[in-house]
Amino acid sequence: MHSIAETLSGITLGVTNDAEIESRLEEIKREEREQHAMEQRKAINVPAWWTVEKFDESRWPALKSWIATGDMKSNLLIVGPTNVGKSHAACALALRAATEEKATIYRLREHAFYPLWDQARYHDSGLFRDVVEKAKRADVLVYDDLGKVEITKGTEYALTPFGCVLFDIFDERAERRRVNYVTTRYPAFDLLKKAVGEDFIRRVLQREGEDASRGRIIAYRSAQKHAEAE
Repeated sequence: MHSIAETLSGITLGVTNDAEIESRLEEIKREEREQHAMEQRKAINVPAWWTVEKFDESRWPALKSWIATGDMKSNLLIVGPTNVGKSHAACALALRAATEEKATIYRLREHAFYPLWDQARYHDSGLFRDVVEKAKRADVLVYDDLGKVEITKGTEYALTPFGCVLFDIFDERAERRRVNYVTTRYPAFDLLKKAVGEDFIRRVLQREGEDASRGRIIAYRSAQKHAEAE
């Protein structure tokens, strides 16, 4: 069997030994990952400074720690009021996954998705179908502002028509074991739970029974100036 150096030396990489070839291959892979991440950043249209490194740790120490070192394959629900860095954190974590795992990212914002769905109720929309399909298939879905629009109603938490569409997206993502990073403007997790119900949250986090291994909730505690993770 020929060595890597014998196979590739002087043909593609312009190097003469295995160590140099391995180093060059790693450099090529790194460049490919960085290029992929740049393309994903452009696709989800976020500022260049929305990175893990530039997330202000003083605003939310536990969240900064998670996006820097946490498991990128764990679903994440970020609960907190406005202007604490939820979207920045979710997108930065997704871009970390794009860089390290070459993951594809799709970002869906509820305040923009709801009007698109509302129009599609009365007029067939190829754009709406395309958005739903991309949301279902992306390796990582960043979903902003869960619960801004009514998703469930009544004491039994029956799904609204819009809630059915959203549940279907998260249900299919759960079947495919795709990762979700979801934010909500509810200032506390209990308020979100009362608004959308535990079943919906379990589907978002892909929790089965008492198993919490695939889902993490990080909730902001403004009074204590820090966050706790569940």
